[in-house]
Amino acid sequence: MPTQNIHDRVSEAEWETFRRCRFVLRMFQPYPCLSALDSSGWVPYRGQSFDPSQWELIEGGWDHEHCDVCTTRISDGASYWANDGPEHVDLCATCYPIVRDAIHT
Repeated sequence: MPTQNIHDRVSEAEWETFRRCRFVLRMFQPYPCLSALDSSGWVPYRGQSFDPSQWELIEGGWDHEHCDVCTTRISDGASYWANDGPEHVDLCATCYPIVRDAIHT
């Protein structure tokens, strides 16, 4: 992703979120998800309570993330930078240094 385009791709609200993040390097591994029994969708399972009459827990069902800047797919075994705080933010290895440099200048 070219550096000059990052400010065009990221909204001011996203920059504010990025500034609050504590990014840590991780290696992606699939994790549980919840599948709606009415087939309306899936959500990542991060320990939240759910109604088993409406959701099915699927171990390893969430098999990728996407970079919050360029939308690159982050799959099993890929290194990426994740926020270690309450907001879910993931950055690919290409976008992380660009974001880091932009928020620290």
